[in-house]
Amino acid sequence: MNYFDLIGIISRYATEKGYYFLSGDNFYQNYEASKESFDKEQLILSADFNAVPIFNIGSKINQVNYTGALAIGRKFDSNGTPANLDETFLQKYTTRLLELSTILATIISEICCQNELQATGVAFNLELNKFDENIDFVGAQITFIQYS
Repeated sequence: MNYFDLIGIISRYATEKGYYFLSGDNFYQNYEASKESFDKEQLILSADFNAVPIFNIGSKINQVNYTGALAIGRKFDSNGTPANLDETFLQKYTTRLLELSTILATIISEICCQNELQATGVAFNLELNKFDENIDFVGAQITFIQYS
């Protein structure tokens, strides 16, 4: 993996898996999501990261820490019912969030394994009715570490 290409890695991963990919901060992700018509099977992978290079005494990069957020979401449940504001938390948990949590853990593991990255400080959070499209996400605040 080249230094500073985490977004490229995640974008290519999403393409390989057939996920719709959103990147940048919430403004850009919302704009992109609002242009798309998601079908009931569509998973949506989003990423927003900053790169923090660490230099050694000789000014060579020792490692890069990528801090930010990675999330997987879905607009519809397996019955084709779209996420909406009228669902209870338990309904959302049962129909989308539990499955998305497992998928996100797998994504993090695969991205680390395929790119020789270490994941630290991982904290999952539930992002309900996100964006104008009311997409339910399970997100992770995470740091990926790339060693030289």
